[in-house]
Amino acid sequence: MLKEGTYKLNVTDNILFVEARGPFDEDVVKQFSQEAQSSAHQFNGRRWGSIVTYYGKGIFTPDAEEALISLTKHRVEHGMVANASILLETNHGDLQQMQLQRVYQACNVQFHTFCDKQSATDWMQTFLAKK
Repeated sequence: MLKEGTYKLNVTDNILFVEARGPFDEDVVKQFSQEAQSSAHQFNGRRWGSIVTYYGKGIFTPDAEEALISLTKHRVEHGMVANASILLETNHGDLQQMQLQRVYQACNVQFHTFCDKQSATDWMQTFLAKK
Protein backbone atom coordinates (compact mmCIF):
# COMPACT_ATOMS: atom_id res chain seq x y z
CA MET A 1 0.00 0.00 0.00
CA LEU A 2 1.36 3.41 -0.98
CA LYS A 3 1.66 6.22 1.55
CA GLU A 4 0.04 9.59 0.84
CA GLY A 5 1.98 11.70 -1.63
CA THR A 6 3.90 8.75 -3.12
CA TYR A 7 3.99 6.84 -6.39
CA LYS A 8 5.74 3.97 -8.16
CA LEU A 9 6.52 3.31 -11.82
CA ASN A 10 6.86 0.02 -13.67
CA VAL A 11 7.36 -0.67 -17.39
CA THR A 12 5.98 -3.89 -18.88
CA ASP A 13 6.19 -4.41 -22.65
CA ASN A 14 4.84 -1.20 -24.20
CA ILE A 15 2.91 0.01 -21.15
CA LEU A 16 4.07 2.31 -18.36
CA PHE A 17 2.21 1.44 -15.17
CA VAL A 18 1.98 4.13 -12.50
CA GLU A 19 0.45 3.84 -9.05
CA ALA A 20 -0.03 7.07 -7.13
CA ARG A 21 -1.62 8.06 -3.84
CA GLY A 22 -2.45 11.75 -3.45
CA PRO A 23 -2.48 14.45 -2.51
CA PHE A 24 0.52 15.58 -4.55
CA ASP A 25 2.57 18.65 -3.75
CA GLU A 26 4.83 20.48 -6.17
CA ASP A 27 7.98 18.59 -5.06
CA VAL A 28 6.36 15.19 -5.66
CA VAL A 29 5.13 16.33 -9.07
CA LYS A 30 8.65 17.51 -10.03
CA GLN A 31 10.25 14.24 -8.91
CA PHE A 32 7.57 12.21 -10.68
CA SER A 33 8.06 14.26 -13.86
CA GLN A 34 11.79 13.49 -13.90
CA GLU A 35 11.26 9.76 -13.38
CA ALA A 36 8.39 9.58 -15.87
CA GLN A 37 10.48 11.35 -18.52
CA SER A 38 13.24 8.78 -18.00
CA SER A 39 10.70 5.98 -18.30
CA ALA A 40 9.41 7.41 -21.59
CA HIS A 41 12.90 7.12 -23.09
CA GLN A 42 12.90 3.35 -22.41
CA PHE A 43 10.43 2.85 -25.26
CA ASN A 44 13.00 4.03 -27.85
CA GLY A 45 10.44 5.67 -30.11
CA ARG A 46 7.96 2.77 -30.04
CA ARG A 47 4.25 3.47 -29.52
CA TRP A 48 3.26 3.00 -25.90
CA GLY A 49 0.54 3.71 -23.40
CA SER A 50 0.30 4.66 -19.76
CA ILE A 51 -1.99 3.12 -17.15
CA VAL A 52 -2.20 5.25 -14.02
CA THR A 53 -3.94 4.10 -10.85
CA TYR A 54 -4.86 6.99 -8.56
CA TYR A 55 -5.67 6.12 -4.95
CA GLY A 56 -7.40 8.54 -2.62
CA LYS A 57 -7.12 12.31 -2.76
CA GLY A 58 -5.70 12.74 -6.23
CA ILE A 59 -6.97 16.24 -6.95
CA PHE A 60 -4.31 18.41 -8.59
CA THR A 61 -3.47 21.99 -7.72
CA PRO A 62 -3.47 24.29 -10.78
CA ASP A 63 0.36 24.20 -10.81
CA ALA A 64 0.38 20.40 -10.63
CA GLU A 65 -2.15 20.19 -13.46
CA GLU A 66 0.03 22.45 -15.64
CA ALA A 67 3.08 20.32 -14.79
CA LEU A 68 1.17 17.19 -15.80
CA ILE A 69 0.24 18.78 -19.13
CA SER A 70 3.90 19.61 -19.75
CA LEU A 71 4.98 16.08 -18.80
CA THR A 72 2.30 14.56 -21.02
CA LYS A 73 3.44 16.62 -24.00
CA HIS A 74 6.98 15.32 -23.43
CA ARG A 75 5.68 11.76 -23.23
CA VAL A 76 3.70 12.21 -26.47
CA GLU A 77 6.89 13.41 -28.18
CA HIS A 78 8.45 10.11 -27.07
CA GLY A 79 5.72 7.80 -28.38
CA MET A 80 2.88 7.80 -25.84
CA VAL A 81 -0.43 7.43 -27.70
CA ALA A 82 -2.95 6.60 -24.96
CA ASN A 83 -3.68 6.82 -21.25
CA ALA A 84 -5.98 4.80 -19.04
CA SER A 85 -6.63 6.25 -15.60
CA ILE A 86 -8.05 4.18 -12.76
CA LEU A 87 -9.67 6.07 -9.90
CA LEU A 88 -9.86 4.13 -6.62
CA GLU A 89 -10.69 4.98 -3.01
CA THR A 90 -11.89 8.47 -3.89
CA ASN A 91 -14.82 10.69 -3.01
CA HIS A 92 -13.86 13.12 -5.78
CA GLY A 93 -13.87 10.89 -8.86
CA ASP A 94 -15.88 13.31 -11.00
CA LEU A 95 -13.49 16.18 -10.29
CA GLN A 96 -10.44 13.96 -10.84
CA GLN A 97 -11.84 12.71 -14.12
CA MET A 98 -12.55 16.27 -15.26
CA GLN A 99 -8.99 17.38 -14.44
CA LEU A 100 -7.47 14.38 -16.21
CA GLN A 101 -9.69 14.91 -19.23
CA ARG A 102 -8.41 18.51 -19.52
CA VAL A 103 -4.81 17.27 -19.34
CA TYR A 104 -5.12 14.58 -22.00
CA GLN A 105 -7.33 16.62 -24.33
CA ALA A 106 -4.78 19.45 -24.19
CA CYS A 107 -2.21 16.94 -25.45
CA ASN A 108 -4.44 15.13 -28.00
CA VAL A 109 -3.99 11.79 -26.22
CA GLN A 110 -6.60 9.03 -26.35
CA PHE A 111 -7.89 8.81 -22.77
CA HIS A 112 -10.34 6.68 -20.75
CA THR A 113 -11.08 6.28 -17.07
CA PHE A 114 -11.80 3.00 -15.35
CA CYS A 115 -12.67 1.71 -11.90
CA ASP A 116 -10.62 -1.50 -12.13
CA LYS A 117 -7.14 -2.43 -13.35
CA GLN A 118 -8.12 -5.38 -15.53
CA SER A 119 -10.54 -3.35 -17.67
CA ALA A 120 -7.93 -0.61 -18.10
CA THR A 121 -5.25 -3.12 -19.07
CA ASP A 122 -7.55 -4.92 -21.52
CA TRP A 123 -8.53 -1.61 -23.15
CA MET A 124 -4.92 -0.46 -23.43
CA GLN A 125 -3.67 -3.73 -24.91
CA THR A 126 -6.49 -3.71 -27.47
CA PHE A 127 -5.87 -0.05 -28.34
CA LEU A 128 -2.12 -0.53 -28.78
CA ALA A 129 -2.63 -3.65 -30.92
CA LYS A 130 -4.93 -1.81 -33.36
CA LYS A 131 -2.61 0.93 -34.51
